[in-house]
Amino acid sequence: MAGPMGADVLPVSEFARVINLYTDALDIYQEEINGLNVYPVPDGDTGTNLKLTLEAVRAELEGSDDPARSIVRGSLMGARGNSGVIMSQILRGLTEAVAEADGLGVASLTDGLGRARDLAYAAVMQPQEGTILTVVREAAEEAAATSHDVFVEHVRAVVDRARDSLAHTPEQLPVLKHAGVVDAGGRGLLLLLECMLNALDGTPLPVPQVPARSPAEAVEGAAMASGAHEGSLEFKFEVQFLLDTADDRADGYRRALERYGDCVLVVGGQGLYNVHIHTNEVGQVIEEALGIGRPRQIDVTYLEGQVAEQHEAAVLAKMRGEEAPEAGPPETLGLVAVAAGDGILAIFGSFGVRGLVRGGQTFNPSAEEILEGIRRANADEVIVLPNNRNVIASARTAAEIAVDEGIAKRVEVLPTESPLQAFTALVAFDRDSSLEENVEAMSDEGLGTKHGEVAHAVRAADTPAGHVDEGQCLGLSGGEVCAITDDPQEGVLAVLEHMLAEGDELVTLVYGADIDEWSAHELGKRVAERFSVDVEVHRGGQPHYPFLIGVE
Repeated sequence: MAGPMGADVLPVSEFARVINLYTDALDIYQEEINGLNVYPVPDGDTGTNLKLTLEAVRAELEGSDDPARSIVRGSLMGARGNSGVIMSQILRGLTEAVAEADGLGVASLTDGLGRARDLAYAAVMQPQEGTILTVVREAAEEAAATSHDVFVEHVRAVVDRARDSLAHTPEQLPVLKHAGVVDAGGRGLLLLLECMLNALDGTPLPVPQVPARSPAEAVEGAAMASGAHEGSLEFKFEVQFLLDTADDRADGYRRALERYGDCVLVVGGQGLYNVHIHTNEVGQVIEEALGIGRPRQIDVTYLEGQVAEQHEAAVLAKMRGEEAPEAGPPETLGLVAVAAGDGILAIFGSFGVRGLVRGGQTFNPSAEEILEGIRRANADEVIVLPNNRNVIASARTAAEIAVDEGIAKRVEVLPTESPLQAFTALVAFDRDSSLEENVEAMSDEGLGTKHGEVAHAVRAADTPAGHVDEGQCLGLSGGEVCAITDDPQEGVLAVLEHMLAEGDELVTLVYGADIDEWSAHELGKRVAERFSVDVEVHRGGQPHYPFLIGVE
């Protein structure tokens, strides 16, 4: 991959080159690492998370006159998932030691791995051996114990120990042993060290290996054999965001999160922190953050959707079964939302929406179906979010029937035309406020969000934007056709050219069932670079519409 650098002490700029080599290597090894991922859930995305994290570092390094600061900041800002956040701390420890020593050598690598170990363990609320933590700890132990004076031999010894440590991870985690794989995060760390050795003397990287049997399949098989419920998880949502807060409040917030879930990480410094948690209480996690600072770039991933690729009907059935409204007295305020796509439905569920109704684009629910959603909301007063202009009338009919039949005392329909408007509106929802106050606040926030879509044309037609053939992509802004393209991603760019105005700061992309995660996040980077806006990307799983778009 790279020629030898041939030095016993590398300047900081060459250390930055090692990081770029690692980013390149993740292109090649991403699928191998994804295939190994079985902890804490078999979601298969560790390689992708590491790749996206390091791509953020590369972007920060471009044109930087302070590479050390750029590596630390880029890894924190771009960290994705549990593995990405832990890797950001490992890179921070290594980079700070290299910067203080003004180069990478025997002493700074030893110091840096020690710092990386400490930061990585401190980042995890309940450290688990047999993971990337074990590999960084044993690599740090080897660096401190080895007697090599020649830098390349020092690195070689560390690589050998890390490789041995990784090979033994299945002995420490039964789930790895059953799947017949090593830890995915640990493999990602070993690759970083292998890239360092490659940069020093040209030692080739090993040939990428992809397990013949998917670890996800192995874990699923084990669950079925033991009689466990297929695809069951204690915590259903992965939440990650950046948090601007005072440094003296971060530790308290980290401790507070422990009661809401696991895989808790709150890492950073100097007023900026990256937060990660697996939880069932998304709203509480964000509310706690609002109490001490400003959360931004919030990303919610439905973990069960990753484990089993459930159909949205199954998601609805599961959520409705868990809601069991008849088990308790009616709440004061309830929420109903209409949506298609298991990811979108799960996000609504995370906001506390109990009345989930399947429908929206391409299939509009009846007033009866929305009425059933109002019944499931189990509240005296209910707010309905139709999320499509063709559903608003049915929602209003259902609201009238619900009051007439005594299902609810009052029902208000907030005329949202897209799930993106509803997401923004729900951020403003406050169960302690009155119905009137909530409708006003949610209207101000949600209805002000501009929305667009990209859809495949189901037949040839003439539109305000020109002729479209069946299968081409229609770009819509506010329900009106504004672009025709051959590719969904180009359709998003064309719609944003039409939608964005001066002062717009945030674009949200929700990708559908036929779009893969990697492509969606790559598109997010293109949007950010082209329009100079912040971008959030969420998995929606909606059919027929490759992308839903929101602009604030």
